[in-house]
Amino acid sequence: MKLKLILSALFCGAALFAETPVEFKVQPQMEWKKLDNGEYAVERTADLKHNAHLMLTMPELKPETFYAVEWEAKGENVENNGMIQYMLAMEKTVYPQFMVGKDWNLNRRYFYSGKNSSGRLSIYVRPPFAQKLQIRNIKLSELDKADYENGFSMDFEKENTLPGFWIRSWKQKEFAADIAKSDFIDGDKSMKLTLKGMDSAAIQSAVFPMIPGAKYKVSFWAKSSKSGKMLFIFNAFNEGVTQTPPQNIIRRDCALETEWKEYAFEIVYPTDLKKFASAAVPMANFAFSTQLPEVWIDNIKAERVK
Repeated sequence: MKLKLILSALFCGAALFAETPVEFKVQPQMEWKKLDNGEYAVERTADLKHNAHLMLTMPELKPETFYAVEWEAKGENVENNGMIQYMLAMEKTVYPQFMVGKDWNLNRRYFYSGKNSSGRLSIYVRPPFAQKLQIRNIKLSELDKADYENGFSMDFEKENTLPGFWIRSWKQKEFAADIAKSDFIDGDKSMKLTLKGMDSAAIQSAVFPMIPGAKYKVSFWAKSSKSGKMLFIFNAFNEGVTQTPPQNIIRRDCALETEWKEYAFEIVYPTDLKKFASAAVPMANFAFSTQLPEVWIDNIKAERVK
């Protein structure tokens, strides 16, 4: 999966992310160990009664600034059928999630510093599960407004693994998405949703920065194995930093066909915080849910319209 903020003209032709690296410290605690190759690993038995944290301390943040943090992870027998919680402690402490499988997978997450000039992030494992978890290539970057002012997009050509930026949702027992060969008009790989023995296939993305009052074209391409509906949601959401749930900016049952079709919507990111309290920290995410046997999705965008 290729994941990117849509860069302004200033950065066209430059590196994919025009971001500023930020210093941080990693502190392995309890059973966590730093290996010779720079990886961090933990292996636990089910009888242990305590949490074990891999703590990332961020002592030099700028207030009211967006940041990107990323790491690669893989694991076995992890809790909650592959769903791992991590702690992000800023003005408020929140507990977002990411998915882990047996192969290395890149996880990238965005957050807002608020009034803080420092913060902590902890990837941790909890009892009573026997599990292994490995983490490597941790990076922290400061975002300038130019890094995200034109929006956000993702396709599925460059990386051959999911979940990455996605987690399962709506009480799903399995992660319903895979990268699959496809006949999409731009590339030959797409994200494919399948039921995997469940009544529905539902996933949601992590959150990404938005600009209040800006107009966006929110779009994706999709096709299905047979005609039917897929629920598409675009939320104002910030992982609960404002202690508010996701709030639908778009909630639409899309009529899918067996041929590729673009689904596009124009929105203005909310500024009315009485109606959209979750927009107080301006971020958003995507969500898809369907009962169709197979659905292919590609070129997902929230692109600013000027």
